[in-house]
Amino acid sequence: MTPLADILAARIAAEGPLPFESFMEIALYDPAHGYYTAGSPFGPAGDFYTGPAVSGALGRALGRHLAAQLAGLGISPADLVELGAGDGSLAAAVAPVVAAGVGLRSLRLVDRNIGRLPRKMAGSLPPVRRSSSSDRLPTGLAGAVYANELLDALPVARYERSRDGSLRKSWVDFRSGRFTEVWQADSGEAACEYARRYLPAAPAVYVFEHPLHIPPLLTRIGRRLRRGLVVFIDYGDRAPGLLTAERAGGTLRAFRRHRVSGALLDQPGAQDLTADVNFDFVMDCAREAGLAAAAYCTQGRFLAENGLLEEFRVGTDPASLNHNQALKHLLLPGGMGEVFKILVLGKAAGPARSSSRRSRRG
Repeated sequence: MTPLADILAARIAAEGPLPFESFMEIALYDPAHGYYTAGSPFGPAGDFYTGPAVSGALGRALGRHLAAQLAGLGISPADLVELGAGDGSLAAAVAPVVAAGVGLRSLRLVDRNIGRLPRKMAGSLPPVRRSSSSDRLPTGLAGAVYANELLDALPVARYERSRDGSLRKSWVDFRSGRFTEVWQADSGEAACEYARRYLPAAPAVYVFEHPLHIPPLLTRIGRRLRRGLVVFIDYGDRAPGLLTAERAGGTLRAFRRHRVSGALLDQPGAQDLTADVNFDFVMDCAREAGLAAAAYCTQGRFLAENGLLEEFRVGTDPASLNHNQALKHLLLPGGMGEVFKILVLGKAAGPARSSSRRSRRG
C-alpha cells in the first residue's frame, strides 16, 4: 500500500467510511502525499501529457486570443490569472503575448502546490503573485482568468441512479485489506437536480459524477472578476454528447504511467483520478455567477483560429519535424484537437462584490 493508503485506512477505521469526494480530495491533494501536491505527474516519466508540456504553441495561441479580446473590450493594461498553474509553463507562453498586446497590470498564478509555482517570469513581465487558492484573489480584477485541465481534476461526488429513480451515493470503506465502494441512499437536492437536468432517460440504472466544486469555483471567479474573460481548456463535452447510454458506468477513471484504469480506489496518492467535464453544467453555473458563455469549440478549431497554423515550420531537419509533430498533436482529432474543448466566458463591467467564503482549489 502507499503511505497515503495507510493513512486513509486508519482514518476509516477510526471514523467510518468516507464520501467518495473526500477520498478523492485526499488522494489528489493531501499536503504530504497527494498525487498533485507531492510530485510532478507530467511528461514521459509521469502519467500523462498536458497541452503546455507538448508545446508552448497552446499558450501562445491562447495569449493571442486573450490579447485580441481584451483590446476589443478596452482593457489595457490587464490583470492575468492562471488557475491550477503547476510549474508555470503555460503562463510563460501566455503572459508575454498578452503583455505585448495590451500590457499587464498584474500576473497571478494559483495552485494548491504553491511551492511548484515560479517566483518570476523571464523578460519585463510584472512580478508573479502566487497563491494556493482562488479564494485569495482580490476583487475588482479586469482582464482574464484561465485554466488548463483544472475542472477535470476537481473532486467529484459519485452517485448511482436506481431503476425507481432514487439515488445512492458512493462511500469508501476499508475491508479485508482493501478499499471498497459502498452505496447508501441519498436524496441530496443538488445531486437530484443534476440527475434530472442532465442524465439521459435510459438506461434506468446510471452511475454519474456530480461536480460539486464547480459552482463555488465559478462563484468566486464571478465575484472577483469585475470585467473581462474566463477561459477553460479541458476534456469533456456538452451533456448530450457526454452523458450517453454508453457511459452509464460514469466517466471517472484513473491514470498511471500513461495507462487508463477503472481501479479508482487503488494506489491513493500514486495515480490520477479524473472525470470528463460536462460543459453544459459549467455554462449553467457560470450564468448563475454572472458569467456569459461567449464561445465554445474544440481545441483544434480554437488553435487554428488563433494562429497555430502559422507556427508550422518548413523543413525536414529533426527539430522542425518534432516541432510540427507536437503542433499536430495539439491540433488534429487523433490527438488533443477534438477531445479537448475550449469554453470562453465573459463578464461586462459591474460593481465589485465582497469575497465569498473560503472553499477549495482553483
